[in-house]
Amino acid sequence: MPIGEIDFSRLSADGQELEQLTRDLCDALRYRAAWSGRGADDGNDLIVEEPTSHEFGGIPRKWLVSCKDFADSGRSVSADDVGNAPGRLEQHGCHGFLLVTTTQPSSGLIRTFDGWRAETRFLFHYWDAPRLKQMLLRDASSSVVETYFGTSAEADLFAIAESESAAEGMVHYVSLADGRSFYFQTRKEPRDPAGHLEDFEAGFDRLRSRLPSFASFAVRGIWYDDKHGSYDWQVDLGVQGINPDLGALRERLSGVLAVSGELGGQWHEFEFRLVQDDQVAPGTARVDKPDALQLLSYWPDGSPASI
Repeated sequence: MPIGEIDFSRLSADGQELEQLTRDLCDALRYRAAWSGRGADDGNDLIVEEPTSHEFGGIPRKWLVSCKDFADSGRSVSADDVGNAPGRLEQHGCHGFLLVTTTQPSSGLIRTFDGWRAETRFLFHYWDAPRLKQMLLRDASSSVVETYFGTSAEADLFAIAESESAAEGMVHYVSLADGRSFYFQTRKEPRDPAGHLEDFEAGFDRLRSRLPSFASFAVRGIWYDDKHGSYDWQVDLGVQGINPDLGALRERLSGVLAVSGELGGQWHEFEFRLVQDDQVAPGTARVDKPDALQLLSYWPDGSPASI
């Protein structure tokens, strides 16, 4: 299904289905998950083990996962809803706290997380509704979507919204079913711009399956080299809170690059720019002069296209 059709209001109002969905999702993504027992808010907390690289000893990090389902009301999760997370982390011997919600954390809760990060040794992270949908659209999660939403997950639907001539060829504005959008530039006018959509799907699927759970992404633009049949993707990669281990992040990204030639029989190169999570825009805004983008050389805002 398109990402916009995953409707969390279909889950049980008491929040128990979100808790079970989260455990099943973690299992599908090969994280070890087990119930910790009911917390102070009378909800079940999960303990999830996140494996780490063997080069760093292979010692897993333990996350305390708390689920908050406010899809019916649409309200944000507050600091009061979360309670004394650092105390619960101490109690369960965990390294980090993960909030999973069908809406979003409030600005006050985000500030509380920031304060706890500065004052304690713990990590604090959240999957809000858009992030949770991205996790559910990974190939490994298809059975979870089918169980809880009654249908199998399918790739996003793409459409070429507009095409314009530019100084360096043609610029096409591509929109997705969930409202995201990006620019697609070619050296010359393609006979069938829609013929590239299957390759876009392959690239998005690779990003969803290979990027770490703490990262969100947005495609800013794609350059297509007509002569060599290759794609150059420019991707914003957002992380929450403190900077991640860039060495481990690069290792994970190399998994994207190493198999890029296999996607749809085309060669795909992915260039990443690391930004704070709240700076990842869901879509690239249209500009009056698309020829000023020059997607092959630099980002639309002029910043370097690298981590």
